[in-house]
Amino acid sequence: MLRNSGPEGRVLLLLPVVAPVRATAEQRRRIRATSRRALRSITLDAPKVTPKTVVSGVTAVGQGTLAGVFQWALLLCTVGFAGMAWLRFRTRLKL
Repeated sequence: MLRNSGPEGRVLLLLPVVAPVRATAEQRRRIRATSRRALRSITLDAPKVTPKTVVSGVTAVGQGTLAGVFQWALLLCTVGFAGMAWLRFRTRLKL
């Protein structure tokens, strides 16, 4: 499937070839040639970010992910406020 998915998929298939653990001289030569060919085959520029792409990305992750983020944020705020209240209560006891 990766071979047929285009240049990006072929580059993913080359990753084990590009970074072997112990490369011989022949492997290093092949790695240099393969990596140059792979870099020439696709553009490596980051995609343009527009408000439309951000909104479509947020809606694509679904409500479950956003609900999980909200739960963690609520938990952190609650623990933070409880910690501040405890510190204030503790300092009043010392006076």
